[in-house]
Amino acid sequence: LAHRLQRRRPHGPVLGRAYQKRGECYFLQNQNEAALKSFAQALSYFSYDVDKAELFFFRSQIYMAQKEEALALQDLKSAAELRPDNPKLWQQLGDLYQKQQEYQPALDAYNRALPLLADRKAGLYRARGKIFSTLQRYEEAVQEFAQAAQEMEDAELHYHWGVALAKIAKNDEAIEHFERATKLQANYWDAYLQCGRLYQQKNQYGAAIKYYNDLLDMGYKGDEMYMALGEAQQKLKDY
Repeated sequence: LAHRLQRRRPHGPVLGRAYQKRGECYFLQNQNEAALKSFAQALSYFSYDVDKAELFFFRSQIYMAQKEEALALQDLKSAAELRPDNPKLWQQLGDLYQKQQEYQPALDAYNRALPLLADRKAGLYRARGKIFSTLQRYEEAVQEFAQAAQEMEDAELHYHWGVALAKIAKNDEAIEHFERATKLQANYWDAYLQCGRLYQQKNQYGAAIKYYNDLLDMGYKGDEMYMALGEAQQKLKDY
C-alpha cells in the first residue's frame, strides 16, 4: 500500500520533452540563453536518436540566429548523423557549408539530401549549380540549373544560369536567361547589365543601349555601365 501511494516521478523522456517545450517557448520569445539552457537539460534526459536529433536541430537554429555558425554547424552535423534519413537536415547543413565557402562538404551534404526527396529538389539543384559556377565548373552548373528549372522558375535561377552559359561562350542562350530574369524581376539590375554587355559584344549596340537606359531609368549609377553606354553610343554613331 505504501508503494502504491508513493508519488510517481516522471520518466526521463517525459522530463526531456518538458524541457524541450520550455526551450522552444524561450526561443520563440527570443530568450536564447534560457532556451539553450533548457535544451541542454533536455538532452541529458533523452536516449533515443530521434529525440536528440530534434534538439540538436533546434539548438542549431539558435546558434545561427546568434551568428555562431561554428556551433550551429556542429549541431547540424550531429543531427544529420543521428537522422541520416532526414533531407531537411542535410540541406540545411549544405547551406551552412556553402555560406562558409566550404564547397565540397556542401556538395556532399546536398548529395545526401537529393535521393531522400521525391520532389521539391529545385532548391538543391540551384544551390549545387551556384557552387559549380563558383568552382568554374560551368558545364555542370548549367546542367544543375536545367534540373532546377523543371520545378521552379525565378529570376535568381535564370540569372545564374545565364552567367554560367556566358562563361562557356553560349551568349545567345545566356541572353535568353538574363532577359527572362528581367521579366520575372523588373529591378534585377545585374541581369539588365549582363544583357547590355552581351548585346554589345555581339555589336548590337542599339539593344545594348536600351538595357543601359533601362538601368538609368531605375536609378542605377555604376561607373562601368556609364563607360559601356558611352562606348556603345559612339560605336552606334560610327556605324
